[in-house]
Amino acid sequence: AAWAIAPTISTPATTSPTKSLRWYPVASGLIPDAVKAQAPNIVRTTSRAGRVTNGGSGTYLGDRLVLICRHTIGNRSMRCYFDSALPKFFIDGIVIARMDGLDSALVELETMPPLPGIRIAIANPIPGDASFALGYATGRLGCHVGQIRQYVSGGNYIEQSGGAISGDSGGPLLNDQG
Repeated sequence: AAWAIAPTISTPATTSPTKSLRWYPVASGLIPDAVKAQAPNIVRTTSRAGRVTNGGSGTYLGDRLVLICRHTIGNRSMRCYFDSALPKFFIDGIVIARMDGLDSALVELETMPPLPGIRIAIANPIPGDASFALGYATGRLGCHVGQIRQYVSGGNYIEQSGGAISGDSGGPLLNDQG
């Protein structure tokens, strides 16, 4: 189940999956099946601001809602690609809420995708728990494997050791139960 959709702090941060020894394609045998089962709910996002295209990852919550990171928004319109579930399938949406202090935003999709949405964990993680951060940093869905380190900023952020790279922003942090 997902502990956190956003925000998390990933250390070490890196710019390339090849420099992170903990990055694996989601199809890898090192990723638990329960984590792989959540892959259809992770979306690749794009948004235009003039001639610049911003992008990242997002987490489909169900009920036409996708949680993303605020810093990936170019304007109010977003395009969400469900590459893992349905190649080349996308749904346009619009940003309906922004939580700037937490670097989060909520996108409402124009139509309902044929997916249930991610499962949310009931219990908070504890330091030492295995963590799996999913995202589209390389243009394909990947996973950073690590552990929960600690809570920071008064418990508003979870620090995990799996690393992160540009493009992962907005993807979920999962436990080993998916």
